[in-house]
Amino acid sequence: MTPQVSVIMPAFNTGRWIRQAIQSVLDQTLTEVEILVVDDGSTDDTVAVVEGIQDERVRLLRQPENRGVSAARNVALDHAQGTWAAILDSDDWLARRDRLATLVGLGAAHKADLVADDLYLVEEGKDHAWATMLGQNALRLREPTWVDLPMFVKHDLSPIKPLVRVAFLRERGIRYDETLRITEDWRFYMECLLGGARLILFPEPGYAYRMRPGSLSRGVLPLLGQVETNLCQYLGDKRMAAYPEVIALLQEKLAAVRSNLRYYRVMAPLKERNLARALAAAIRTPDFPWLFALRVTNIVDYRVRRRRVKLSLPE
Repeated sequence: MTPQVSVIMPAFNTGRWIRQAIQSVLDQTLTEVEILVVDDGSTDDTVAVVEGIQDERVRLLRQPENRGVSAARNVALDHAQGTWAAILDSDDWLARRDRLATLVGLGAAHKADLVADDLYLVEEGKDHAWATMLGQNALRLREPTWVDLPMFVKHDLSPIKPLVRVAFLRERGIRYDETLRITEDWRFYMECLLGGARLILFPEPGYAYRMRPGSLSRGVLPLLGQVETNLCQYLGDKRMAAYPEVIALLQEKLAAVRSNLRYYRVMAPLKERNLARALAAAIRTPDFPWLFALRVTNIVDYRVRRRRVKLSLPE
């Protein structure tokens, strides 16, 4: 069987969730699939869980050490035999049984290179979603919509988990940037769109994105620095001359990232209880009180909305 869809699933210490992710693919109405699980040096039972799933459509590829999600996805893309590559993180799942069939049909009908849909945002341990990606972005679509580069950047659509035409990636030589530990999705989609990809967005949610708690301080400064570098690289990219609107949007994002950097240069040492370093950073950051007040307001708003809204997930 030649698969229509190769599901790309990097995995690192996700033994607790990966069975649900894989089963959500095996339960799809479109059965011509292969699931390429790339274990990225897990130290938990991830490999054992995958090996225990008795289905020939599941293929396990193992990396001896952790190289990051970008490298794992590239390995899977190198092995992909399907017409489409579907991105699925190993702690998420496909929320609708007809998701792959719907997106494959949409992509074929419109001759698209990337086909995406909305995402449910699900807090870890909950049986409902508190929002969708498009709802969060205040982007109300009623029908499949073409997404160009300005729209992608303006509405920050980088969380999408699309189906990507494998031939398009191989013809353009587009891969995930293995130097990145954050914004690798954003850069990948930027390269696709700059490379002439036709991206269509289906407004119904079919992907469940699991939001797991993590540290706000550990490693956040180098990661934000990576985002800053990424934005600066695109602002200096000659290809952007054709997109003055996008340049303005990237400049706005760069200003926001630099505000976050100033905020975390105070908060990171404070969370580590290094009061002397935190005080010194606060003195060098005269707008910190404003940044702190804005952050508190945003956190309160986020928590209120998260508790008030309960969106039922498909059975």
